[in-house]
Amino acid sequence: MLNRKLPRSRRIVLISFPSKLAKPASTLTLYAKVIKRGLKPGILISIALFILLSTWLLQTAIFVLAPNAAALVGKVIVVDPGHGGIDPGAHDRQGVTEKDIVLDIARHLFTLLGKAKAIPIQTRHGDWALEEIYPQESTRHRRDLAARVHIANRSNADAMVCIHVNKSPSQSARGPSTFHSPSSLEGKRLAWCIQRRLMEAQSSRGQGVQPGDFYILRNSKVPTVIVEVGFLSNPEEKQLLLTSSYREKIAEALFCGLADFFAGQDVAPTIAENKGFSPNAGSSFSTNTGSGVPSQGARFSPGAYEELSKHLPIGSAIYDPDSNTIIRRTQDIGPMPLTRH
Repeated sequence: MLNRKLPRSRRIVLISFPSKLAKPASTLTLYAKVIKRGLKPGILISIALFILLSTWLLQTAIFVLAPNAAALVGKVIVVDPGHGGIDPGAHDRQGVTEKDIVLDIARHLFTLLGKAKAIPIQTRHGDWALEEIYPQESTRHRRDLAARVHIANRSNADAMVCIHVNKSPSQSARGPSTFHSPSSLEGKRLAWCIQRRLMEAQSSRGQGVQPGDFYILRNSKVPTVIVEVGFLSNPEEKQLLLTSSYREKIAEALFCGLADFFAGQDVAPTIAENKGFSPNAGSSFSTNTGSGVPSQGARFSPGAYEELSKHLPIGSAIYDPDSNTIIRRTQDIGPMPLTRH
């Protein structure tokens, strides 16, 4: 009779978690095999709990970064890193190019949105242009731009963020600027939400929020902004843009701005934040002074503030200088007069 060793039996440990505990990690059941003799089930349980805790902490970190991140769930967001391929965008003639910087920022933003359970669509994931997607336009550059717009419109996205880096003949120019279509109220609100977060992250007011007559803004059918995150021509800002941690910081600011937008935040600082505001000055939230603060004297078209109020969260308000009222977004409280001083 041959002496044949029988295969050692393997124990299987089934670890189940209550659904409420497992929900943050999107995990209902974790299976673990004891494949090495002597490994105790208790160790496997500890490993499983560690994995669960790590996943939960990762999800919690998203809400620490943006407490209103729940508003992003299920939102289709197009993340568009500008340029690519033979088009480097802004560059310093020493090998530093806009297309590489914005691609890295877009990747970080894409990851954050995915973790927040949004549906991000990134127009390019590598160093290539997009003109082959939409051949109907006359020039290579316009075909590339048309392809990006086509992706947003065809996917019926909820928002589109085009990421760029600026350049100026003046080395002193610095800071972020955000462009929106002059005809899009939602695009303007998105621009304000993102610009505010960028100003907080970069400690620079930059060029503020501005209407822009650009191909993408003119042709996009979804709320769209073009974000210039900084100046490659500014020596200090260039060094920051070449730092991975700084690019991640910019991506986080864009993420928080998007969360603010979908949570229904206003187009400009609220009345409480703007303590120096005087109703008699006839201010509005339609233009800027280049400092990131709304300028005085310009107004939205009649009825625009009432339309904007429909997009605010219940209980919040927006000031309408045309009627000198605060328009509240509630079912039972209408416009309330604001006492003149």
